[in-house]
Amino acid sequence: MESVARGFFEQWPNAIRVFLPLDADVSADDIARWNRALNDQVSTAEFREFLQIDTV
Repeated sequence: MESVARGFFEQWPNAIRVFLPLDADVSADDIARWNRALNDQVSTAEFREFLQIDTV
């Protein structure tokens, strides 16, 4: 997550940062875990809701 470390995303402080490999056979849980490194806890929760993980 070099881009995060360099402050690249500081330009958009309210954006949810997403790494979404659409052409891979990857579980939604793995995608959410990978994206956790890019976002704070609130944004990660919003992303998990978007992926419909942990919803009833």
